[in-house]
Amino acid sequence: MINVTDLSLYEYCPRKYFLERIAKVKVVPKEIMIRGSIKHLLMDRINKTDEKIVRSVKKDYSFRDIAKLYKKNYSNIVNSIIEENKDKIINFSINRKDLLKQLIYITKIESNIRATNVYNCMKENKVFGDDLWNALLPKIFSEIRISSKKLELIGRVDQILQFQDVKIPVEVKTGKMPSDGTWPEHRTQIGAYIMILNENENTDNRVGFVRYFDSNNFNERKVVFNVMLEEKIIDIINKIKDLMSGISEPKPIRSRKCESCPLKDYCK
Repeated sequence: MINVTDLSLYEYCPRKYFLERIAKVKVVPKEIMIRGSIKHLLMDRINKTDEKIVRSVKKDYSFRDIAKLYKKNYSNIVNSIIEENKDKIINFSINRKDLLKQLIYITKIESNIRATNVYNCMKENKVFGDDLWNALLPKIFSEIRISSKKLELIGRVDQILQFQDVKIPVEVKTGKMPSDGTWPEHRTQIGAYIMILNENENTDNRVGFVRYFDSNNFNERKVVFNVMLEEKIIDIINKIKDLMSGISEPKPIRSRKCESCPLKDYCK
């Protein structure tokens, strides 16, 4: 089985994919990678506390009250994550104050989005507590493992938006975001998740999202699945299979990407 993240890595740089996955060259973690993992942990914890927060809305709260409820819970999550990762923060010389600012920014965005969704659902359906959670759509689930025997793919989706009849994949990215749309490798990753979910759920969803948290900027970009994206994904799968069987070894690409690549010394 091929991991969906391998498709993304291959599209970003076939040579980097070969060195990491086939030649097993060890990548030394960098500060940006540690920051990204901490932010992903935050999003996972946020998602997993959602049900508890919604079920705690037992009466007709104002939007401000619901938002405060989210912010209080999220503040506790941020503090616990900072404490759990204090050794990494020190070892990689991460500016604790700057990291804290970024995590708080993410929780501010999330609390407003989710409080709005909960408040609107409560008002529209006139339900509270358990009934409010049951009526709430979409429900957000995180770090969900999915696979496809047909495509020979396996992956872990950052988020799945569960609507009544369809599941929509969402990827959370914490690096630099493009001025418009998504980076090609992120589009491929979301497309692969759409294909797997459609196969498993017997649906025909054509939409996914990439959420970019770039320092103090947030943007949610829509990915529309089409035949061209499907063909590209299948082509990458076949090229990866060729590499795994030892048929070929990709040459260095020689681009601006190489400047910051931790494996650039292996491309001489």
